[in-house]
Amino acid sequence: MCCDCNDLEEKYEPPFPDEPVIDPEIIEPRPGPSREERDKPNPTDTDSTHIDPSDSGQSGGRRRRIRRLWCATGFDLAVFPNGIVRGTKSPRNRYGLLEFEAAGLDGQLRIKGIHTGFYVTMTPKGKVHAQPLAANRGTIWVETKLGSGQAYHSLLSLDYAHHGYYLGLKKSGKPKGGPKTFHPYPQKAISFISRTVADEYP
Repeated sequence: MCCDCNDLEEKYEPPFPDEPVIDPEIIEPRPGPSREERDKPNPTDTDSTHIDPSDSGQSGGRRRRIRRLWCATGFDLAVFPNGIVRGTKSPRNRYGLLEFEAAGLDGQLRIKGIHTGFYVTMTPKGKVHAQPLAANRGTIWVETKLGSGQAYHSLLSLDYAHHGYYLGLKKSGKPKGGPKTFHPYPQKAISFISRTVADEYP
């Protein structure tokens, strides 16, 4: 089954009534791409690697994976200061800047909001939120390509892999509950593409 299959049973849901208000400081003044351009990401885009000179790790700096994650439902994943994780349509929303931290074996990682320091976390019931403790259960994800030759990849919760809980965004931008992400597989909600951020985070 291909990645562009639709969740026909899923109806549009309005955004959270308490969605964070985006003030002018959140969107940078530089013009971003149009919605049409953003909704058609270049499959050749790769994540940006940033060297932090303040870290005395490898070769005088720690290699950091800074990126944005675009979901096939049309949103960038964002981590807000109040612990909410949801999609944003703003291509330069500051809370959409994410750092991928290695967390063990190849493909295992944690996702941290650059401007909040919060980690994307899955709960035992499959709910997605953000909190500041990296060691908490539910913070590690397994990154996997969705089929050979495809640009999309999925993020499976390591702690709840036996349930088949994936990170996903609905058509409304809200996180999709873990129990609804493993079937059908793959689905748009769990299909992500990395977006380069070199011009935003040099």
